[in-house]
Amino acid sequence: MSFDFDFDIRSAIMIGAFLNVLIAIMLLIVRNALPKDYQSSMRWWWLGLILQPSGFVLIALRGYAPPIFSVVLANMMIAAALACFAIAMRMFTGVRQRRWYAFFLIMCAGAVAFCFSVLYDDLLIRATLLSVVHAMLLGFAARAIYRQEIRITRVSHVLAGLFVIGGVSMLARALYHVITRDPIAEFFSMQWPTVLTYGIGGLLPIVGTIGFLLMCTERSQKDLARMASEDPLTGVYNRRALAEFGVREMARARRHGSPLSVILVDIDFFKKINDELGHAAGDLALIETVRRLRKNLRSEDYLGRMGGEEFLILLPDSNIQQAQVLAQRILEEFAGHPMTLMDQNRSITVSGGITLLSASDHFFDDMLRRADDAMYTAKVLGRNRMQTDKSISTI
Repeated sequence: MSFDFDFDIRSAIMIGAFLNVLIAIMLLIVRNALPKDYQSSMRWWWLGLILQPSGFVLIALRGYAPPIFSVVLANMMIAAALACFAIAMRMFTGVRQRRWYAFFLIMCAGAVAFCFSVLYDDLLIRATLLSVVHAMLLGFAARAIYRQEIRITRVSHVLAGLFVIGGVSMLARALYHVITRDPIAEFFSMQWPTVLTYGIGGLLPIVGTIGFLLMCTERSQKDLARMASEDPLTGVYNRRALAEFGVREMARARRHGSPLSVILVDIDFFKKINDELGHAAGDLALIETVRRLRKNLRSEDYLGRMGGEEFLILLPDSNIQQAQVLAQRILEEFAGHPMTLMDQNRSITVSGGITLLSASDHFFDDMLRRADDAMYTAKVLGRNRMQTDKSISTI
């Protein structure tokens, strides 16, 4: 099937290539505005935006330039552009690179183009095999998105869908040629496989770039939200996030009539660690403290750093007895296992205060104040102990 209206594919290819170059220039301008974590993947995407239109321009010069340039080099550049898009996706999503696979497919594209243009001119076989190679590269890019460990968003689905549509279209073109075996009379003919190929080739980089930038923006917003609620050293929640969770859990506990406990934990003699071993050792002690605290928590519990060497554990659906059992486990975890700090073994202990949500608590700070008072009492009584809020009972 072919289209009867007058349309110059060479001109369309040139226009598409020009638009892709403009997109590449715009991407180069905005690239530095993106976080550094995305710079490497963005460079690979930008390289694809340069290679793809360059390959299409060489194709448009068919009949004016030797086949080694207008066929072999052109198809290798287009395959390399798709490989760059796939590598960019894999870097962005953190999926294993497997660049050897992309390089192998680029070489396959070059070998097919050389064999069926320079050695033996057969446009039908060449178009069929190259469509399969392009479909494999597009699938390689789509697979990177669906193999990432984080939750796939709508924007990611759209971009992956674009690669899938392109790959399926290429396979449909190859299948059509295999089944019909209709000879391709002229490379720039208006047969639907040809129109489909150049339509996808012109639109995919442009639409894909928009999708990629949206993915970067979406990821940046999530990173900013995470940074706003996370302690940069230990990776646990910061004071602001804990306050939000505390208010929410208080409301939930009262709505369902369930208990809510908190444990405020402080490292004993932390200043001595900094003074004797340095602040680097103090940071290691904080990180190790978080590891040991997390080890004893449930998935629904909250752990955060209130500031300095002070940590808060928020325990939904836990009564005072359950909180006391956990507090005792924490004490044993620290007292029985010295920390290795700057090649020195140090016996590190903690003290803490435990309290339970009561009817008189109007604000989350009311709970924190009682837990802080209990922790202060534990310090006065000799440290290395957990003290329960005096309004309840002691361990």
